[in-house]
Amino acid sequence: MKNSFSIMRFAMLLRHDLLGDWKRNLWYFVCLYSVMTLAGLMFMGNALSPSHINPATAFHDYAVRMFVFLSVFVFAMWGLALSGVMFPANTREKQIAYLMLPATRAEKFVSRLVIVVLGPCIMLVAAALCMEFTRQLFVWVSAGEEYFSGNLFHEIMVHFRDNFSGARANVSAFVTILYAWSLSCFLLGGNIWHRRPFLKTLSVLTLFNYVAVMTTDSIFERNRGYFAENLATVEQVTVFLIHCLQSLFV
Repeated sequence: MKNSFSIMRFAMLLRHDLLGDWKRNLWYFVCLYSVMTLAGLMFMGNALSPSHINPATAFHDYAVRMFVFLSVFVFAMWGLALSGVMFPANTREKQIAYLMLPATRAEKFVSRLVIVVLGPCIMLVAAALCMEFTRQLFVWVSAGEEYFSGNLFHEIMVHFRDNFSGARANVSAFVTILYAWSLSCFLLGGNIWHRRPFLKTLSVLTLFNYVAVMTTDSIFERNRGYFAENLATVEQVTVFLIHCLQSLFV
C-alpha cells in the first residue's frame, strides 16, 4: 500500500474528510453567502441614494464595485481555505489519528488538496448563485428593476475581459500571477504551520512585501534617472522582466 494509489481508498478518504467537517463546511458556506449578499445589498443601496444614482451607469458602477470586492474577498477566502490544507492534523492527537487512517500519504495529501482547491470553488459558485437570487428578489421587492435588473455575472465577466485586453493586459496578467503566487504561499504555509497557518502566513507575506517595497524604493531613489529613461512605460517594464527571466533560465 505504501507505493500504490488506490481510487477506492482515495474516495473513502475524501468521503471521511467531507463528512467529518460537514458542520465546518456548512458554516463556511453560510459565511460566504452572508458576506457576499450583505456587500451586494450595501453597494446597491449606495447606488440608489439620490446623491449617487445615475440611471445610465448605476448597474455598471455597481458591478465594478462588486468585481473589486469579490477580487479581495475571494483571495482572502481562498487563502484561508488553502492554509487549512492540513486542518485534520492541527493538533498532535488529530495528527496521530490522521496518520493511522488506512491510506498512503499521497492519497491523504491529494484528498486534502482536492478539498481546499475544488471545495471553495463549488462553495463560491453556489454562494454566488444564491447571492444573485437574493439580489434579484431584493430588486423586485424594492422596485429597482429600472437600475439593477441586469445580469451581474455577465457584467463582471465583461469587465474582467476588458482588463485583459488593450493597454491594461500586461498589468492585469502581472496582478493575476502575483495573485496566484500569493495563494500558493498560503498552501505552503498550511503545510509548515498546522496551528493558525493563515495568520502566520499572512504575517510573513506582509513582512516580505514591506521589505520588498522598502528595497525597491531605495533602489529607485538611487537610480531615478535610469528608471525614468528606460522603464517609463509598461512595455519597457515588460521587456525588462522578460530579459531578467531569460537570464535566469538560459
